[in-house]
Amino acid sequence: MPVAKHPVEYVIGSGAFAKGYLLRDGDYLLQSPVTWYTAKDGYAIAPGYDETTHRGCNRVIEDNCLVCHAGIVSTPDHNPNKPMIHELAIGCERCHGAGAAHSELYQSLGPDARQSPPADSLIVNPASLNRRERESICAQCHLDGDVVAYALGKDAWDFRPGQDLSDLRSSYKATGDKATEKRFSNHFDQMWQSDCYLGSETLTCTTCHDPHRETAPQELRAVYREICNQCHSDDGCSKALAVRVETNQNDCTACHMPRSETEIPHTSTTNHRIAVHQTDAVDQATVPAEMALRWVTPSTDVLQSDQRDRRAMIARGYWAIQQTLGGKHQELLSLQTDPLRQSAVENADAESFALLARISRYRAEVLTGNAASRDQADAYHTLAMRDAQAALQIDDQPDTPHQSALETLADQQMVKEDYVGAIKSYEELTQIRRAAPDWYNLALCYAKQGRLADAESALLRSIELDAAYPQPYQSLARLYASVDPVAAARFQTIARRLTTRQ
Repeated sequence: MPVAKHPVEYVIGSGAFAKGYLLRDGDYLLQSPVTWYTAKDGYAIAPGYDETTHRGCNRVIEDNCLVCHAGIVSTPDHNPNKPMIHELAIGCERCHGAGAAHSELYQSLGPDARQSPPADSLIVNPASLNRRERESICAQCHLDGDVVAYALGKDAWDFRPGQDLSDLRSSYKATGDKATEKRFSNHFDQMWQSDCYLGSETLTCTTCHDPHRETAPQELRAVYREICNQCHSDDGCSKALAVRVETNQNDCTACHMPRSETEIPHTSTTNHRIAVHQTDAVDQATVPAEMALRWVTPSTDVLQSDQRDRRAMIARGYWAIQQTLGGKHQELLSLQTDPLRQSAVENADAESFALLARISRYRAEVLTGNAASRDQADAYHTLAMRDAQAALQIDDQPDTPHQSALETLADQQMVKEDYVGAIKSYEELTQIRRAAPDWYNLALCYAKQGRLADAESALLRSIELDAAYPQPYQSLARLYASVDPVAAARFQTIARRLTTRQ
């Protein structure tokens, strides 16, 4: 079977749970399909690759992936797929803000600065912030969501300590009887549902966690019990002390914040919903059978209505596409897009136009094949192309909205048999992101124009990017059928094996 070989450039993770590996392929970083798991004391399939049918080594690491794993990252050409790491570990500035002015101030004040500190130290002290601002610092990485929507023109790297994270982004989670609860990085959603949090004005992350000191494991039980007893008396527990000591050595968190398995393989973590947990399962309030999205926030009055509505519309659009790619089409076909289109026009919003283009593209694909819906599918194809072009006119940087719009445009050009236009679009796309299907589709367009040598090169490049992608092998088998039957048979065999595995 075909294989991919790339050098390991970075190891990520503290090792408390796991150690992952980032591979280098030219300008791109890839996630290794294997990870070292501490609890397992061995290698296993990495998160993101843990599917019934394992994909090839093709998961590209974007700058957003590195927000929680690296200190300082840049994208010089605005391409999130080509990050440059400048600081490996999460550094002081991620919690305290830029430190150059602070350092210069204290150097100018000399050795007496510690005894007579200035009124303004030109650095962010989280202790002086309100609770939401302090939590925002931690929530950069510990607030998860099934869908995340950012403020217009912003991304994860725009956050600065001292800000309210809600000004930058909103996280949403699916609810319903088929929703899958994420547990590993779900700390804020759980904490915000806790009666202890809701009944306090001061309880927050640093109530239990000292960011500058790591508590020794043998001390944790006593330290956390003392914190709990600041509000709850030791004799207030319904269980007798003797029972508590016998069952869990009088560990409050064992009952009220139990550890449980997570969606990350071989990994368990603490449930941060402080409650009386009846079972080890994740406690959830009764949720509706019909799928929906909820905004993960302790307060819904932190945004103006127009900002809140835009993010909610974008989140519903992304979520509907996720559902459709998973084989569920109802949400996509029933999605109301007129308000999002109005917002896109009013704000010259490239992300919204790119999203609208994707929605129309997938709606057309869902309806294709149904003779009664042919005209409607054609209308969606036209709308997808128009919205993609609108996004590209607004945004000429190779960022995520640009890449999404360019992909939709190229796809629609192929549908309309505009192969010259599609070649131009796919040639640009292959230069700004690493995706085997882009090269495969470019090869198909080359072939339609009789450029067989270019088609062959593009197919081979597609295989180089993803050795487990079967379509290029099938096309190469057809391409070589009359000129090299032996090579054609070899490619056909590989394609058959890969297709059988899917």
